[in-house]
Amino acid sequence: MVNSVTQDGRPGHPDAQRTLFGHPVGLANLFGVELWERFSYYGMLTILGYYLYYTLVDGGLGLPKATATGIVGAYGGLVYLSTVLGGWVADRILGMERTVFYGGVVVMFGHIALALLPGLTGVAVGLVLIALGSGALKANASSLLGTLYPEGDPRRDGGFTLFYLGINLGAFVGPLVTGLLQTRLGFHYGFGAAAIGMALGLTQYVVFRKNLGEHGRDVPNPLSHKQFWRTAGIALGVLAVVVIAFVLGVITLANLSQVTTGVIIVASISYFVVMLRSSTVAETERTRVRAFIPLFVANAVFWSLFSRSSPCSRSTPMSGSIGRSSAGPRRRTG
Repeated sequence: MVNSVTQDGRPGHPDAQRTLFGHPVGLANLFGVELWERFSYYGMLTILGYYLYYTLVDGGLGLPKATATGIVGAYGGLVYLSTVLGGWVADRILGMERTVFYGGVVVMFGHIALALLPGLTGVAVGLVLIALGSGALKANASSLLGTLYPEGDPRRDGGFTLFYLGINLGAFVGPLVTGLLQTRLGFHYGFGAAAIGMALGLTQYVVFRKNLGEHGRDVPNPLSHKQFWRTAGIALGVLAVVVIAFVLGVITLANLSQVTTGVIIVASISYFVVMLRSSTVAETERTRVRAFIPLFVANAVFWSLFSRSSPCSRSTPMSGSIGRSSAGPRRRTG
């Protein structure tokens, strides 16, 4: 039940001052958008590998299994690399709240591309959009949640527990829904379900957006007009280099995961070097950054091993069983 109890925090819309079960009502908004984002993310990821290497007659693209696995791995790496970009966009251009919203919009269009565009065109457009959107949303949703609680508020830990409950719930239900649709109707119906899930998350986010008030609306370190266009030029230059590398065959589907791994390693090292050498970082903060580096490495190793256990990395006979569940035989169209 919602109570009109005022809490300490930033001023804004009166709805942002209400509580829901003792927590800021904005928690429900972020809970919902993260639930549906994880629904769409893991729902799509569960059937993506099969879509890439299943034969054409089974509705897939018929890629070699090693290539399919590499594409899935490169996509996963791009998602986590994009969180750095998502945090930067929030700090310098849009602010956390707008970055969460626009990130969700980009994710939705990525799933729509997978559902509607045929062949590798849909895979390329869809995965790039989903990776960029997920990075923007994931990097800022939890940070935005933290701003809803005053410093030292004992409710904060409980709020994050509920928030991650939504993440786990979406990650659990998503693969069940998309897997069933892929089995009964085809891959593109599963991708379509992921798009619908993200659309539902965005709908509730927009309808109840006022619950967040002014939290996350400010841009902490905005770019000047000159810096913005210089950054846009650099981004276009990087994009041109990537396109040329694909055209010349320097980057191929077969080596995409290795290239992505190299980019992530270089970006990670550069990220820590900048933080440790920046004059704006206090000595106490540098100590904390150094202490975080082993945790960062351990986390990277964990997720690398986790990705290796994905359906696409298992043997083909075992993977093929997804299409022959007790729900009935697979349709032979995607």
